[in-house]
Amino acid sequence: MMQVNNKMSVSFENENYSIVSSLNERTIYIKIIDKITYMCYETNLDSKELRLSIELGDTYKLINKCFNKDNGYSVMMTTNTGVMKLVFVAMVEGFLKISFEVLLREKVMSNDGQLTMNFNRIEQKQVQAIQVMTERLNQLEGLMNAIAYAEIPMLLHPYTSQHNGNKNYWSLNCKEITLNGPYWDYSKIAYFYQLEKLIFSGSVEFTDFRSAKASNNSVREIILQNTSTSTLDGLAGFPKLENLTIMSCQQMTNIVIILSSYKHTIQKITIRSCGQVNTTEIMTYCQKNNIQLDLA
Repeated sequence: MMQVNNKMSVSFENENYSIVSSLNERTIYIKIIDKITYMCYETNLDSKELRLSIELGDTYKLINKCFNKDNGYSVMMTTNTGVMKLVFVAMVEGFLKISFEVLLREKVMSNDGQLTMNFNRIEQKQVQAIQVMTERLNQLEGLMNAIAYAEIPMLLHPYTSQHNGNKNYWSLNCKEITLNGPYWDYSKIAYFYQLEKLIFSGSVEFTDFRSAKASNNSVREIILQNTSTSTLDGLAGFPKLENLTIMSCQQMTNIVIILSSYKHTIQKITIRSCGQVNTTEIMTYCQKNNIQLDLA
């Protein structure tokens, strides 16, 4: 409730209508906007039109109670050919029933007014869309919080003797994973949505990223250490990769060919003890593309 220019004005909202009522010295003003069609209806009522044997101020109170759907108070709204009909029913003190009708005319808009209404319609639809998106986002965040600590198994054969003592499960929100030994399901790497560092070490059966179906959208560092990896084919499946380390991978070749085949974000490359790597070629490539190279 608010005071505006010595007039008491009250607003109401429901699923279909936006309502404003105000009490003037001699009249009651009512404006209703249909929130679906955005048609506007309004009227000024005086005591003669209302034909009630009570004071105008008391009638105004009854109208507001009906708009507010207080217990025992109701209003039915119908529209027909530019006219909105309101039927008010008030059960005062639980025993005195007062009912009356009011007609509101559709407000004819000027060009400027119609333009304003169209803008209001667009704005309202945007507000509704944002509310729906916000609710869905909150639901999604709640779901993510609930499953963040779920654990994903990575071994194809979790009971094999080769993995005695090796870790098999990682939480979904983990930031670093080290894979050592054979029989990993590399395709599950994609599920770890906060993973930053990925290490392949030792006797992993890992020829290249493409055949292993390994990818992830958040990994920023990859280390290949003493693996049988022979090519970086499929490295494009890690679009945020910044640091690449290759150590003691004796079969590794064609690094420059693969890196030149797609647009990447690699800023640093470290290569150690990789006998088949063309050092001149990798040095030229890194210098040309402003990539830090640590070579030995």
